Amino acid sequence: MIGFFHDSVHERWLNLSYNQLYVGGQFFILRRPNSHSFYVRASVHHLHDIELQERHIWELVEGPLSETKRRADINGVADDQNLYEVGLGGEYFFRKWLSFGFEGRYATGGDFTRFIFRGSQHNFSVENDMINTVYPSLGARSDGYIGYLSEDGTLYQEMGVTFNGWHFAFRVNFYWE
Repeated sequence: MIGFFHDSVHERWLNLSYNQLYVGGQFFILRRPNSHSFYVRASVHHLHDIELQERHIWELVEGPLSETKRRADINGVADDQNLYEVGLGGEYFFRKWLSFGFEGRYATGGDFTRFIFRGSQHNFSVENDMINTVYPSLGARSDGYIGYLSEDGTLYQEMGVTFNGWHFAFRVNFYWE
């Protein structure tokens, strides 16, 4: 059945991981022990070992090659980033040992970075199955970076990540003496 389209199931898995070192400070604008507090926080973060792992699995569900699987793993790494954050937060105590907090921070400096292609691996359940697969993300473009398929399906554009923007956190704190 060469040259015909057959239904398939496509599963995509993406993992983005990084390590972070940071130093920061917190200044209380208002602090009433065991009642509530309001503060300003500033910090500098260094993000390193930024890694991207992407896995695609296709399984044909009809035709003579039904249950044939094809898997592609793509790996990339990005340059280190420095990130600067400034934020406001508050904490409200319900008990001497229990409080709820909220914090909003804005981060900048974690500019858009590209992933350098580190390798790919392809596994086929049937060797030489003659199935032509179009990858939503491509291993290495001609410039050595990982790209993703444009919406019209004709071009692999630059793929990257940015850490800039708003970050919000809600906390539950337990204290003991």
